[in-house]
Amino acid sequence: MSYESAGRTRRPTSSGPPMGSTVAIVVTAAAVLLAFFILRKVNDSGSSAAAPTVPSVAVDTTATTLFDPSSTTVAATTTVVTQLVKVGTLVQVVNVSNQEGVARNLSNALLAEGFSLAEPETGTIDLPVTKVIYNPDDPLALPVAQSVAKLLNDAVVEASGAAVPTLTTGTWATGSSVIVLLGDDLAGKTLAQIAGIADTGVVETTTTVV
Repeated sequence: MSYESAGRTRRPTSSGPPMGSTVAIVVTAAAVLLAFFILRKVNDSGSSAAAPTVPSVAVDTTATTLFDPSSTTVAATTTVVTQLVKVGTLVQVVNVSNQEGVARNLSNALLAEGFSLAEPETGTIDLPVTKVIYNPDDPLALPVAQSVAKLLNDAVVEASGAAVPTLTTGTWATGSSVIVLLGDDLAGKTLAQIAGIADTGVVETTTTVV
C-alpha cells in the first residue's frame, strides 16, 4: 500500500446541477417577469388612451337624390308610344263618296303601310265624313280598326252587326272584319294629305301636269 495515497483526502463528488443550467434558469425567469410587466404597462396605457380623432367630411346638401325608397312622390317623364296593329283581319275600303275610283287608291296606300286588304267595293250610300266600322264578334277587329282610323285623321270607329247594309253584298268580305267607309272628306286624298289635315286643318292639294 502506498503511503502517499493513504494520506490524501478524496474530493467530494458534486451532485447539484451545473452552474450553466442555473444561470439559464435565472435568466429565463427574469425575462418572463420583464415581459409580464411590459405587457401590463401596454394594456394600462391602451385603456386610458383617448380615441383617435376622425377628420370631418364636408357633405354637399345640394346633390339631387335619384331614388328615395322612403318617398311616396315619384317624378318621372312618361313617353306615350302608339303602335299600330296591322294584322289580325283584312281591311276592306268601300267608296261611299261622290267620287269614283277612290277606294282602290286608298286600299293600295293602306297595303303599303302593312295592312292586309280585301278587294275594295262601292257602297250603296253616300257619306260626307269617313268612318271605320268593325265586327264586334271578331276580337282582333277593334285594334286594327282603331289603327286604320288613326291614319285617317282619327276617323270615327263604330261597331257593326253581321249584316252590312251599306254594301251591295250586304255581308263582310271573306276574312275581313274591318271596313273603311270612305266619305267625301277624305276621298281622293293620299295618306300624306290626310295627315296634313290633322296637323293644320287645311287640305293639301297636289297638281299634276301631264
